[in-house]
Amino acid sequence: MACSASGSCSPVSAAPSPSYLATSPAPISSASMAWDGRDGYVVLFGGCTASGPYCAGASSVTWAFSAGSWSKVTVTGVSPSARYGAGMASYDSGPTTGWNVLLFGGCTGLSAGGCLGVASDTWEYAAGTWTQMIGSPTPPARYLASMSWDSRDNEIVMAAGCGGTGPLCPTGAVLPDTWAWTGTSWRIVIAPALTARYGAAMADNPIGDNVILYGGCKTGGASCTGPSAGTWSFAAGTWTHVSANSAPGTLIGASMSAPVAGGPLMMFGGCNAPGSSAPWTCATFAPQATWTWAGPVWHWARVFPTYQPVPGMFAAMAIDPGDGYSVYLDGCLTPLLCQSAGPWTWTYALTVWNDIGGFIPAGVARFGVSIAYDAQLYTGSSTLGAVLAFGGCLPAGGSCPLGQTWQYIGDVWTLLSPARSPPARFDAAMAYDAADGYVLLFGGCSIAPTAGGCPTVNLLGDYWEFVAAPAGGGSWTNLCTGTCVSPVARFAMSMVYAPTGTTGYVLLFGGYGCTNPPACTTAGVLGDTWQYFAGTWTPTSVTGAPSARSGYGATYDGAIFSPVVFGGYDGATVLNDAYYYTPGKTGSGTWTSLTPTGATPPARFQPGLAYDPSTGDLVLFGGCTSGSVPCPGGLPASVLADTWEATVSTTVGSITWTQVSTSFSPPARSDPAMTYDSIDGYTLLFGGSTIVGPAEDTWTYSGGTWALVA
Repeated sequence: MACSASGSCSPVSAAPSPSYLATSPAPISSASMAWDGRDGYVVLFGGCTASGPYCAGASSVTWAFSAGSWSKVTVTGVSPSARYGAGMASYDSGPTTGWNVLLFGGCTGLSAGGCLGVASDTWEYAAGTWTQMIGSPTPPARYLASMSWDSRDNEIVMAAGCGGTGPLCPTGAVLPDTWAWTGTSWRIVIAPALTARYGAAMADNPIGDNVILYGGCKTGGASCTGPSAGTWSFAAGTWTHVSANSAPGTLIGASMSAPVAGGPLMMFGGCNAPGSSAPWTCATFAPQATWTWAGPVWHWARVFPTYQPVPGMFAAMAIDPGDGYSVYLDGCLTPLLCQSAGPWTWTYALTVWNDIGGFIPAGVARFGVSIAYDAQLYTGSSTLGAVLAFGGCLPAGGSCPLGQTWQYIGDVWTLLSPARSPPARFDAAMAYDAADGYVLLFGGCSIAPTAGGCPTVNLLGDYWEFVAAPAGGGSWTNLCTGTCVSPVARFAMSMVYAPTGTTGYVLLFGGYGCTNPPACTTAGVLGDTWQYFAGTWTPTSVTGAPSARSGYGATYDGAIFSPVVFGGYDGATVLNDAYYYTPGKTGSGTWTSLTPTGATPPARFQPGLAYDPSTGDLVLFGGCTSGSVPCPGGLPASVLADTWEATVSTTVGSITWTQVSTSFSPPARSDPAMTYDSIDGYTLLFGGSTIVGPAEDTWTYSGGTWALVA
């Protein structure tokens, strides 16, 4: 609610429809951000990239924000290790060098069981280079400390924090000490003690000639039983508890910004009712939570913007005096278990919030994305190859399906703007047809999934080619505008390109589609096989075909020079069998069943499957233990999170599976987009359907290790 000074209230308006930033940090919380005056931009580093009650993954990427845009910094030399909750602030390093950025500590021992390692290293950032600052004394290791420039004394002030490890900040590990960075070294501040705490908001207040700190958690142990509602002032080396109104209430993990553009110091967000299991758990976020620290009789004053970010906690915020505003990057937005961080970047100046846009990999959280590696995609003006993604479904209440085209290269998703695009769809089949020199897209479903999967009237049977062009361009062309011989309309199937000698073909098998063409009034699982070459579809007479099915995994296995399929749903049973395909003469081919040796992955529907040429193995991830589209939300037992590798032998007709034990991997999901990214040299996984809805994360897999793309 927005309330006037007279006390009348009305709902805060929703922000205008946001734009999507093709280049932006992925959703994170507890990242570190500060103004880099020397280079003229805001610097962001690290942050928690894993969802859940504790942070099991963190970023080590450095970002720059300037003139409303993010760019990833190519760092020269070494940089801090991945971490979250580090202290960061900028300081005046002298008339010849200007303002540099200082980073201290953070949690670097990342585990699903909590923070297992706390850092005590100090780093300076300037001109794209991180330099570790070695000296003595050094503050004790900590994370979630409060850190700010102190314009009165011309030094950085760091206060409090958590100095212990474990799932929570242990009793006795909540710190009360204060340190100052003089420009070359740390010194401890001998002053009346600030009450020990972590997760407090702090910023410089040059208008009042002091530094202001608010809130934080004052207790360690099983839960935060001591959230603070107090305001503290730091000036001339002394902390003073300010007897001002505490209107913001108890707050942990709020964000605070120094004055900019002639306005006062401001504070936003935070948790005002902590949960009982972790500092990442919040029962209630602060509602309508924009505040300013106003004088001359210093007090907290509530601001009533037309619209503002969704309140959260542990968001990143810093002033950007070059552009005349404060920059805010969403933190944790889900109160219980912090299941997701927000993707949006905002600016704030003079009581006005502006939504700059959000990081939405491949458009937004979605499942049913079609994906392929396109060897002809352009990066700038050069043909280097990249991953192409199309379509998919948003979370409930969002657009489903979508018709966006995205490319991925070098850990960055970029939205393409072709002059023409296929109609929106999800669970279509897509493959790069190297023989014809384009990406081929076929079929899909043109409406949100229903209990029956996809209504027959919404099954698609069109097929399109995408031809890349320089500067992020390219064009889609409908390859059949009249009467064509082609597979019947269907969705939840796969296509695989298979090179043969000097040419090759695209293979399509099964799916869920029309069973009485051309009327298409009934639908079910299909078991037909088609080959596509030189713009022509050919129905293939095969022997040994797999049972009719949809939602199977498929890829080309370069070690045996054949397409391979695994699993799927035959309309009654979820499967875990595997087959490979060998073409015969024109219009014929052979499917061969593979006998598993040793352990076999559980049966599954809509898994991710790719071939890794660096190892010669298949890589399998996730899937659903039922045949529902999407996999039933809220049923954890239905969604899988296991990783398997497999080697196929055509000599003996066997497939040998090995389950890969990974300490860090994507959350359980079905229907992810998965392919091998040849230009970047790893298997790429995006999105899918999880127990809490469609996913928005991007992962890479190489050498038995998963990594979350920041």
